[in-house]
Amino acid sequence: MKPGGHDLPRWKKGLFAALMVALALGAIEIVTGAAGSMVTRGVFSGYRLQAQRDALAASGGLVTMRPGWIQDEVLHPYVGFVPRHGTGNDPFGPRAPADEHVVVAVVGGSFAYVFAEQGLPHLITRLEQLPRFHGKTLVPLNAAAGGHKQPQQAMTVAYLTSLGHQLDIVINLDGFNDVALHPTEDARAGVFPAYPRRWHQRVEGLMPSGALRLMLQRIGHEQRRAALAQVFSGFPWRFLNTANGSGPVATAWPSVR
Repeated sequence: MKPGGHDLPRWKKGLFAALMVALALGAIEIVTGAAGSMVTRGVFSGYRLQAQRDALAASGGLVTMRPGWIQDEVLHPYVGFVPRHGTGNDPFGPRAPADEHVVVAVVGGSFAYVFAEQGLPHLITRLEQLPRFHGKTLVPLNAAAGGHKQPQQAMTVAYLTSLGHQLDIVINLDGFNDVALHPTEDARAGVFPAYPRRWHQRVEGLMPSGALRLMLQRIGHEQRRAALAQVFSGFPWRFLNTANGSGPVATAWPSVR
């Protein structure tokens, strides 16, 4: 009993408690958002963090420090690596019929790849105007890949011919990668100069002895991160600064735009 009065009704006490809780949660949200903006040096974006969680859940919790351009490639037993989109029964595409066809192949690194994609059709148009190619069909073959350096170009030609590909004209565009890549990448890791670019990173999953246990721990960590990403993607956590600030968002992300 209040001196000279009555106790407040229960509904008023409940309303007051709810208001206090709402004010406390609101204050926590504001502080969390401000702290997140300071840490990220920008706007603390729940949308961006949700996009990262979606990518994490979709990838099965994948944790990787490998560059994106390596993730877009697969190992090849003879030429080192090829673009992922080119894999299949034959990573370089089907063989062109030998009769009345002239195959114009391009090998090399990223410059050669772009040339094959954008410039080779124009070159073929000019070649078709030459008398020696009248009545024949010129077929482009892009056998280049970003990061290739010798002897990968030579190995690519040998691999294609061993499979029965007809290579009538071979254009090799190289030089820069052969000079620049080894001193800046492989040499620091003690990789032999003739090995493909960043070979130590491309085969980092092929680890001996105790490294396998670490890989299994990593898989467990990835699975937990994927599960947490799904939980924090639900209501109401995805809309709260506090939950976004403490959710499973790490720094080792593929870039999400």
